[in-house]
Amino acid sequence: MAIDVLAVPLTNIINKSLATGVFPENWKVARISPIYKQKGKRTDCNSYRPISCLSVPSKILETCAKIQIVNFFEANKLFAKSQHGFRNKRSTMSALISMNNTWLNALDKKKFAGVLSFDLSSAFDSIDQSILCDKLSLYGFDHTSLSWVKSYLTNRSQYVQIGPNASTLAFIITGSPQGSCISPIFFIILIADIDEWTCHAIIDGFADDNNATVVGDEISDVVKKLEEDAGNILSFMSSNKLLANESKTSFIFFGNGHPVMN
Repeated sequence: MAIDVLAVPLTNIINKSLATGVFPENWKVARISPIYKQKGKRTDCNSYRPISCLSVPSKILETCAKIQIVNFFEANKLFAKSQHGFRNKRSTMSALISMNNTWLNALDKKKFAGVLSFDLSSAFDSIDQSILCDKLSLYGFDHTSLSWVKSYLTNRSQYVQIGPNASTLAFIITGSPQGSCISPIFFIILIADIDEWTCHAIIDGFADDNNATVVGDEISDVVKKLEEDAGNILSFMSSNKLLANESKTSFIFFGNGHPVMN
């Protein structure tokens, strides 16, 4: 109902933000709603997911920037081939189909397949501004574009609200807010080069969930190569200030028609 009033000033603000590389300071405040993960003790803070409730105008600006960034990465094929999350014409289904094809092909050829599944802890909260911007620079982002990303990620603040009760305002040192439109894109850009770190494994991923599959004729060969690439993947995560969730890391071995999980 208000589009005739809001369209022109909002367009001017968005265009000025993108042209100058500055994200409006007043749009950097997030109201955090803790959402219970349906597991763990309700008295434990780790049992809740901190969802950032952001202003509507800020999310419109994020979407405008996201569209341009995604178009640039897709047109230049800069996203990892293995990444199925937050991309057009890809989904959890396409990730499952890709993994299933790899495993079935191995079994059809009487080979063995070893699979390591990794899950990252607090993925969006771990996005490092310096590392992300260094990668964006290598991918071809100009000074203004980098300034906009830095401006978006710095000087952000948040407060927690439960019912009528609200906490004091706190500044965020690192990360990108959960609940924003652009945080998922920043994350898959951060891990876009993960395929370059492995020597033997076929990677399939959906956002922060990644599987590394090694296929071979001998069990010992599969295990040796998988151990090597597991070290490489952990090195990649460490280099990007990401942390694998040990409790959610698992191993599956396919051979002779009998999958084994650890």
